[in-house]
Amino acid sequence: IKNKPAYTNQALMEIKIYKKLEEENPINQEHIVKLVDYFIFRNHICLVFELLHVSLYDLLKLSNFSGFSFRFIQRLTEQTVDSLVCLERNKIIHCDLKPENILFASKYMLLSFKLYSDRSDIIKLIDLGSSCFLHNTLYTYIQSRFYRAPEVIIGMKYTNKIDSWSLGCMVGELYLGLPLLPGNSEYDQLKRIIDLFG
Repeated sequence: IKNKPAYTNQALMEIKIYKKLEEENPINQEHIVKLVDYFIFRNHICLVFELLHVSLYDLLKLSNFSGFSFRFIQRLTEQTVDSLVCLERNKIIHCDLKPENILFASKYMLLSFKLYSDRSDIIKLIDLGSSCFLHNTLYTYIQSRFYRAPEVIIGMKYTNKIDSWSLGCMVGELYLGLPLLPGNSEYDQLKRIIDLFG
């Protein structure tokens, strides 16, 4: 983590969130990456995570952005929902759900996921660096633009529902192969949302 106060504070929050999740679910079956350790090196907080494989975005890129089958998306979505339910149960908002932040547990599991879609523990939600507790929503500039919820764009109070919005955008992208709402500014993003949903 960068050696700057804002980044250090956010890293400490991230560690606190991982510790809370570990206390609630020590065997970590909720499809959320496991924080193995953390330490300070030259005044930088360093976080050590379990080793994972490619992201959903990498997989989209490998497929030439052609999208995936309905069954494949269904299993990915089920496991992502499991992770979001775990976060909500612990009153945590992810704040940056997108294909880059969902990784396959291993190359073997990626292959078996395609072949045997009933396997469990195939994907892991990563990057709780922007996350916050429901009662402590300090930040207004959150979520990657293509997955940003309307209430965040217009500066309203937000809850875990913003993660559900991001998931919906992501599911559309996994099917189409391209972002559902690829706005080039916040104004354009809101316009695209209104054009699509009214």
